[in-house]
Amino acid sequence: MVCLEGTCSLHFGGQDYVLGRGMCLVAVSTHVHHVVPSADCRLLSLRLAPEEHSTLMPDTAWGVCGEFHFFTHPVFKVDDETLMRLAHDMDEVELRITSTPEHYRDVARRKALELFYLDLVHAHEHLFAQQKVSKNYALIMNRFVCLLKEGAYRSHRTVEYYANELCITSKHLHKVSTQVSGHTPSYWIQRFTVMEARYLLKREGRTQKEVARILGFDNVAHFNRYISNNAGVTPGRM
Repeated sequence: MVCLEGTCSLHFGGQDYVLGRGMCLVAVSTHVHHVVPSADCRLLSLRLAPEEHSTLMPDTAWGVCGEFHFFTHPVFKVDDETLMRLAHDMDEVELRITSTPEHYRDVARRKALELFYLDLVHAHEHLFAQQKVSKNYALIMNRFVCLLKEGAYRSHRTVEYYANELCITSKHLHKVSTQVSGHTPSYWIQRFTVMEARYLLKREGRTQKEVARILGFDNVAHFNRYISNNAGVTPGRM
């Protein structure tokens, strides 16, 4: 989401936000709710399926780091020049969908999306730049987050499992994750699990027993302990 004028209140990731002019929101693997724009709000919004989003991220060290920056800093503000560039990029995406001849519409739309996403990552990187990491580290983290996005955390919540899948040691995965994202692999496993639990409980109205089953917990008591320890609240208060 990119706010061009006015304000827009919304809720996601367990928090309330208000977007004003020049503010952007990138919600990765989570859901946005209760979007309430002001009367003068101009808000550009683009929603991508997980499989499409994952292919847009550049397969480079800065690209993979950029995705983790979105996880840790989902709301950010850009200057007027960048705001106009992002607005132009999103206009191009719409143009390619509505005005491009059908025989190459999908390809043209794809290229327009890639340009928008590159500009978005670049703007975010300028605000939240981290130390540079090697391409090998970036590739490991890219594969790690892909496993999480595919839902591996529903049945596997140990660092050892992901390390084995990536053919590295748990110690090495811990080192890579900390350097690339600023957080341990356990943090990301817990975050994906808690985010889905919150969504299933609050937005889909599932019972704790149903959510425990979906997320692969042995029983409701185990699920309750996990959420309480990692979210700081009981499932009933999420």
